[in-house]
Amino acid sequence: MRFFKIFLICFFSLIGVIGAVLGIMYLAGSFNKVVVEPTEIHFEQKDFYVDSDFTLTINSSTEGVTEKNVTLSLRDQDGDAVDGFITDGVIKIPQNVEIGKPFNVTLITAPNEELDNNIKWIVGGVSEIFASSESDKAIDIS
Repeated sequence: MRFFKIFLICFFSLIGVIGAVLGIMYLAGSFNKVVVEPTEIHFEQKDFYVDSDFTLTINSSTEGVTEKNVTLSLRDQDGDAVDGFITDGVIKIPQNVEIGKPFNVTLITAPNEELDNNIKWIVGGVSEIFASSESDKAIDIS
């Protein structure tokens, strides 16, 4: 019986010390999520001359960014987003992307009525994409 009492005293003392350490860590803010906002964002490439769908990536030179959400818009945007995508009649892109994750840029096609309605032709034109980070520190880009 005496062994059992000593064991319980040691066990609950250990639980108390662990609880005290975790409580001090909590009060010191050790469990708070570290927020790293991007100070700048940029496209991986500026000018594109394309004849098929392609991917783009928005990057940041800030190390360990945790705030990765970016909102995209187009210069001559046609209306609001539909199913999370926006268009300007030339390309179709997602409205919201993340820094460092590639996203697809789809070229808009339409039937060529002069030749054959079954053949889809690329509408063509010039588009300008604008990117805006949720971070107040990052400058918007185009």
